[in-house]
Amino acid sequence: MKVETQASRLERMMRQKRKEQLCEVALPPVQLKRSTLKALEAGDLLLLEMTRFEIVFVEEHSVFAKGVPLNEGGECEVTLLEKPEILEHTKKYETLLPTLGSLESDRVRKGATVDISHLELTRVTLERANESVAEGKLVEYEGTIAIKIEKVYR
Repeated sequence: MKVETQASRLERMMRQKRKEQLCEVALPPVQLKRSTLKALEAGDLLLLEMTRFEIVFVEEHSVFAKGVPLNEGGECEVTLLEKPEILEHTKKYETLLPTLGSLESDRVRKGATVDISHLELTRVTLERANESVAEGKLVEYEGTIAIKIEKVYR
């Protein structure tokens, strides 16, 4: 007779549970010259050229949906893109993704309203190909949204 221990029950439960696919919740991608990226320091301002707050949903290095918050960071109305936008780098420019956090991909679907209240919408991490480049916070600068860099990873 086999005795089921807590460890064996946990193992069985983990095998049965489906693996959830996550997507990144971010601000629209930013292109930055490679020389500017190398000179990036704490205290710098990175202008996003956004006058209103927009969110993108990224999976496997491509933007597959966009969203606009409906209220003070609680819910976001989602619009799926017909053709995903691939995040690409060029010889002169790096594409950086200002990430806010992650979310289960199956929640993001056409016409859905997504709960984003668990995300801290003032803190961002700048990522380049799944590598963290810098951290900062969102600020307003001359009527546009900007990121004030607080920490740079070298």
